[in-house]
Amino acid sequence: MDKFLKPDKFDGDPNSPTALQEWNFWLKTFENFIASFDEEDIDDESKLRLLTNFLSHSVYQTIADKNSYTSAIDALKSAYVKPINEIFARHKLATRKQSSDETIDQYNQALQQLSKNCGFADVDSETHRKTYIRDSFIRGLSSHQIRLRLLEFDKLTLDEAIEKARALESARNQSASYSSEITLNATSNNSSENSCKETNLSAVKTGSSSFQKCYFCGRQRHKTRQQCPALNDSCEKCQKIGHWKNVCKSTKTSSSSALIAASTVLENATVQAQVNNIPTSALIDTGSSETFISHCFAKKCGLEMYPTTGAVSMASTSLRKNISFYCVAHLEFSGQHYPKTKFSVLPDLCANVIVGHDLLNQHSELRVSFGGTKPPLTINYLAPAKIEPPPLFEFLTKDIKPIITKSRKHSLEDTSFMEKEIEKLLADGIIEESRSPWRAQAFVVKNENHKKRMVIDYSQTINRYTHLDAYPLPSLEDIVSKVSKNSVFTTIDLKSAYHQVPLREKDRPFTAFEACGRLYQFRRLAFGLTDGVPTLSSLICF
Repeated sequence: MDKFLKPDKFDGDPNSPTALQEWNFWLKTFENFIASFDEEDIDDESKLRLLTNFLSHSVYQTIADKNSYTSAIDALKSAYVKPINEIFARHKLATRKQSSDETIDQYNQALQQLSKNCGFADVDSETHRKTYIRDSFIRGLSSHQIRLRLLEFDKLTLDEAIEKARALESARNQSASYSSEITLNATSNNSSENSCKETNLSAVKTGSSSFQKCYFCGRQRHKTRQQCPALNDSCEKCQKIGHWKNVCKSTKTSSSSALIAASTVLENATVQAQVNNIPTSALIDTGSSETFISHCFAKKCGLEMYPTTGAVSMASTSLRKNISFYCVAHLEFSGQHYPKTKFSVLPDLCANVIVGHDLLNQHSELRVSFGGTKPPLTINYLAPAKIEPPPLFEFLTKDIKPIITKSRKHSLEDTSFMEKEIEKLLADGIIEESRSPWRAQAFVVKNENHKKRMVIDYSQTINRYTHLDAYPLPSLEDIVSKVSKNSVFTTIDLKSAYHQVPLREKDRPFTAFEACGRLYQFRRLAFGLTDGVPTLSSLICF
């Protein structure tokens, strides 16, 4: 019996995201293996020898100095069973979203697994309320450093979190005052600074062997770049991501001078506006995806700010600013009114209001006069073509009658693939649920590269009663003959070209098919229809 329960050799990485699951599974199989022996046949020393035989050489280093089975197991548990941070576990559960390739059951199972680490207990409503406020409080903190320090605690009440955050905020502000005092002293006492330079330099040289600074955060150098707390933070000086202000070597000009220069250059694109009847200037920005308002001006207008999360990227993707608030107000400029306009709040804007595409795309065109001598410059963009639904089933035989084909059986793998394809086609508006008297069958095929594709077999349904459309297809030789005279070519490849062509309402029931126990029909041209090719060809040539 013991040979069937014999576990595999354990070679788990303690730093792996799945280290806990791997250890718990292996430990259970090893305990089952030991339980298969009689208790009098195996003592503590024998268990230790067995444990050693089922560990890899790298894992064995963890218990090399252990003399008993219990101490060895405890050492392995301390290496693989990391303490669970209840606050972060609840944050992961609250922010977990369903992925595009994930079924409802898989998504539910993932949430069930995440909930196991959240420490849920039978508590009263007041305790539950405070716990929820604590999670929202830590999640919404604007200071990454304070959140980082709070997450060092595995468990934390609301009062403890507020008290510690208040203390950290106070310490940060007091530390900033120390920095300002040092700067003032350095300015007033140049001689003292020069005398200290040699001392500081020698101290750095002496301690350099024992303490090396990280180039990105200024603290002690980390083993890997991912361990640096400044990895995803934005510099307050140059706004670039990946380092802190204290190590920034940027020579960026002050924000006030930059704003004055920007306001002068962008004068032609600035208009007079009103926000809740308060006059101001607004910059018309055709490169902005949304509308922004300065934090100072929003406070001046008395606008209520609502918390949000997001970020805005500038021309360079390294220039990134986090968005923490938004507000809603009435905007008016150039005789146009925009009630209940959503503004994203940002500090240090070059104008009190920046009008973006979310408002500009409500108009057919935008005209800005620059006073130049050259003729007007018109910028066009590609718009989706509007195609009238073509008559797809014009040539049907007189003896046509609805046909219901026999349902097919599919493997679990093919059924799962079809469910995902159906879900995608429904989301893209290519198919819809049907109550048609026709029913073709869907099944899965593989190409030469073993890539799966769902196809519909219309050979037993509507194709039996369809005459072939005689519209001529383009000749490959004629096309080659025409383009061979040129040296520069441009091609346009339509993605799923058939699905670009809409179907008439009365033609859709003919395309009905069964998949995963339900009946669907196409809203756009389907592959596998007799007259699909000539219909698409006539539209392209037209």
